[in-house]
Amino acid sequence: MHFHSEIIEKFPVRKKGEQKDGFLKYATAKAQEMGYTAKVEDVKNNRNLVVGDPESAKVIFTAHYDTPAVMPFPNFITPRNILIYILYQIIPVGCIILAGVLAVLLCQAVFGITEFEQLYAIFMVCYFGCLMLLLFGPANKNNYNDNTSGIATLLCIMQKLPREARDKVAFIFFDNEEKHMQGSANYARQHKEVKQNTLIVNLDCVGDGKYLFCFAKKDARAHALYPLLTESVISGEDYSVAHVNSATSVYPSDQASFQCGTAICACKKAPVIGYYMDRIHTRRDTICDLKNLDFLADRLSAFAEKL
Repeated sequence: MHFHSEIIEKFPVRKKGEQKDGFLKYATAKAQEMGYTAKVEDVKNNRNLVVGDPESAKVIFTAHYDTPAVMPFPNFITPRNILIYILYQIIPVGCIILAGVLAVLLCQAVFGITEFEQLYAIFMVCYFGCLMLLLFGPANKNNYNDNTSGIATLLCIMQKLPREARDKVAFIFFDNEEKHMQGSANYARQHKEVKQNTLIVNLDCVGDGKYLFCFAKKDARAHALYPLLTESVISGEDYSVAHVNSATSVYPSDQASFQCGTAICACKKAPVIGYYMDRIHTRRDTICDLKNLDFLADRLSAFAEKL
């Protein structure tokens, strides 16, 4: 059974503490079975699973294992079309503001409330209540792409690497990416050498789409190993791979916590809007092409072997 299928079957939701416990035990056992050292680092209630030795590794492969609350509309991302991305972000904010306005009008009509301070308080309670619901509301039960695809790819890379290449790399399964990247941010604060100097390759939502992008920050593109990454992760018969400057793109994920951060994702393509990602954070997140994961695992393990 593929790692992705096994995780979806056993740990489809990884939002609450006990759900994360189950996955962490599973991933730790898998790492140890493969011959890696593995430990959970708990920093401010962020439990990151660290495989190998990041302090001595030349490259660190990462992915977040936590899953989000379900949303009524997808977290629609257009990484190469910043204008569309910004415009789309207005929709959920607009809906929350509208909910607050409706709550105020309802209280005026039903309870006869007219005091500005009271109406303002009602609006703010509704506004922040909606925000909290998006973060801490009911768990999304379907997380095939976000980010079961990323953590399954990490496990595939770990399995493919020959033992003589394993000291060159490390793997980190980050917690709480869905809560403003708390897991990676806290890890970076605790490990400043890694934060500043180590090349990070972050895998987030790599299962749905044949257009693969590697977004690299300025310091990542200046890193001595970056040319080898671009030479190793190249297009295939069924895939288009592009290495682009993150300054001209938008892709919010854990690589942002590191100076030499890069992120890999999979996109689809449509007229006008260009490359896009949809379905994530909704119950429609049920698509993950396992060939995507195997393709990336082959390319990235080959990269690691050349280090």
